[in-house]
Amino acid sequence: MVQVNEPSDPYGLNRDHLAAIRLNLQNYLWGDSLGYTIHPDIKEDQGLELGIGKETGAKSNIQLDGFDIDIVQCPQPEWLPDNIKFHTWNAFEEPESDMVGQYDLVHVRLFGINVKNPEHGVEVISNLKKLLKPGGWIQWEEVRSSASKVHKINPSVQAPATDGLLEFVLRESRKYRGGDEVKASRRSASGTITTRPCCGGTSTRSGCSPSQSSLEPQLRGTEAGAKYSAMVMNACEEARQGAVIKLGRLALMAKLA
Repeated sequence: MVQVNEPSDPYGLNRDHLAAIRLNLQNYLWGDSLGYTIHPDIKEDQGLELGIGKETGAKSNIQLDGFDIDIVQCPQPEWLPDNIKFHTWNAFEEPESDMVGQYDLVHVRLFGINVKNPEHGVEVISNLKKLLKPGGWIQWEEVRSSASKVHKINPSVQAPATDGLLEFVLRESRKYRGGDEVKASRRSASGTITTRPCCGGTSTRSGCSPSQSSLEPQLRGTEAGAKYSAMVMNACEEARQGAVIKLGRLALMAKLA
């Protein structure tokens, strides 16, 4: 059964078990193709080395705090190492006083779907900056639509649905903004934070991958939604023949002076 969010819920996607599966697989695919979780320059600057996990017995003096507007999809606290905690926080609101100036690194990934305009993005960046210690970093990663393309194992593979799906997703995604607004917000954010882009290649996904659900909630019940669902199913078949969508990525890194 699909859990549909209430109209007042600002989260654009679902929170059911399929959404949890999507997030887990998406996290693996993204990290595996990017080649790192924390950018090497940040690790060198901060001396960050992650060693966590009850099963491995690894120890770490790093505290990892995860923040989301709703943590219903997070594991139960009893299943986590002692140095990992999850907290409820809306990034569009001021952080609590005990969060301010506490972190060496704030890592944001695929949050752009929530950023509707540059002013929205400046608001988020301003709040994220407040979490940082002096010299702390923000690492923000998004899909780079302009670098996304259809990849085939052989030029002779016919993939009209996959071609159409990519064109459709890019067109519809522009209506919900996202990565472009994050970059505009970066240019608009003032003051004590300096940024630089770091492009990280592409990740490969089939048409029926975790990205399938990214537009589905917004399009549900519309003519465009029916067309989208049909293209996804056809693209799944074409993926078995060797045609997939390669998503471009953009990582923005910023250091608090």
